Amino acid sequence: RTRRTRPAARAVAVAGALGLVGLLVGAPTSAAWPDTTSTSASMAAVVVAPPPSVTVTVPLVQLLSCSVRVSWTASPTPRVDGYDVVLLRNGSPVASTTTGPGTTSHTFTGQSILSGYQGRVTATAAGFRSVAVTSTSGTCLI
Repeated sequence: RTRRTRPAARAVAVAGALGLVGLLVGAPTSAAWPDTTSTSASMAAVVVAPPPSVTVTVPLVQLLSCSVRVSWTASPTPRVDGYDVVLLRNGSPVASTTTGPGTTSHTFTGQSILSGYQGRVTATAAGFRSVAVTSTSGTCLI
């Protein structure tokens, strides 16, 4: 006779064994742990908290191009692998990068003047992503 545990209990056990229990706290994402002991598609949600805040800083005087700094507060989720950072110009993505776990800012150089910019940051941990947090706008002025 085989003892069968519920998929959610197995996911918590797997997360604990991997030292990822801290990932079970925060804002929900669509990511999930697979049920590795059966052929069914049972899954339990894994959560990565997003950065609490994101800001964009642009210098007041620029000549031919603009440097836009996106900065954020670190995610409270333990063992964050890094952050995906996207620069938006007038709402459309124009540049992106991935940073390491200890990084809380990135500067995008060579951007257009007289344009509005926003930063969008997503935390990643153990292959899972938080919801994206978007800053308010900053404008590169001459």
